[in-house]
Amino acid sequence: MGNKFKEIGSEFWLENIKREKDNGLKPFELGIDNRFLLSGRTAINFVLEDILKTRVTHWAIFSEKRDKIDTLRKFIYAENPEKLLIFTSRPQDVENIYSKLKYKKINCACLHSKNDKQERKTAIDRFKSGKEKILITSDLSSRGLDIQNISHIVQMDLPENTDFFIHRAGRTARAGKKGINVVIGDEFEMQNYSKLEKKLNITVYPKEIYKGKIIECGL
Repeated sequence: MGNKFKEIGSEFWLENIKREKDNGLKPFELGIDNRFLLSGRTAINFVLEDILKTRVTHWAIFSEKRDKIDTLRKFIYAENPEKLLIFTSRPQDVENIYSKLKYKKINCACLHSKNDKQERKTAIDRFKSGKEKILITSDLSSRGLDIQNISHIVQMDLPENTDFFIHRAGRTARAGKKGINVVIGDEFEMQNYSKLEKKLNITVYPKEIYKGKIIECGL
């Protein structure tokens, strides 16, 4: 998993950093120097030290596995995200999430293994243009995506590989903007999320959905 991420992720992060520089941020402001061009791992460290800590707000929403899609639906209604990218580890879950959201009259698009090249292009183009505000994908199907202005990420599971968590969360808060990364997880995933919080030195805010609003847990 790690080697595959380095292969598909390094190009993404290098392009992201190049765009940051093109938007007027100098290398020393990014916490890197020209050597980042030689190492995908340095690019990943940049995400750890800069984007994940300072520009991404991390939320945790507890849900039993059987209720996750319904929790996602409630989150969408409560938050009304400007542009939402939803990740799931299992490609076969993409179509299930898509069909259940569509059944609830929530407009969305998806990328899954059954898409042909034209269907994939259409889904991406509609999401990029804003005709669709929600795109559902797996880690595998998201390869090569380069989409600006994603306001929210929702992770429907917590990936076992830390690099994939970074890869997902870093799709928001690009070009100097801020973003929100949400993990919808069960008890086991929340325990692992707490460990990841310490490992990455980020702050995770537990949230719950109550009467159509997203609030801090315990309020």
